[in-house]
Amino acid sequence: MAALVSSRAAANWSRSAASRPGGPASPPATAIPALLVGPGRSRRQDTVYTCTECDQRYLGQQWCPDCCRPCTRTGTGGLCPACDHPVTLDDLIAQHENQPTQNSKIR
Repeated sequence: MAALVSSRAAANWSRSAASRPGGPASPPATAIPALLVGPGRSRRQDTVYTCTECDQRYLGQQWCPDCCRPCTRTGTGGLCPACDHPVTLDDLIAQHENQPTQNSKIR
């Protein structure tokens, strides 16, 4: 009977959340689409972490082995194919935005 009561309470809560003026809570703007992470992969494997002590970046590693300190999450990313260092998607987007395009050149 307790499970029935708790499921009813959960159903009532979700109905009331959906009927609020803003509607149900939407995911944050920085949510990673499932397409990027892929099935069977954890989000941690595709996350770049940075050590707060030595500023070294790690892919999927939340602990700095050199400083023996926890790292902070920098963002979603992977290894650079050219230098094999962890880079975030934000780094790549910022780099692409700073490059002039052919249309923006002054003639």
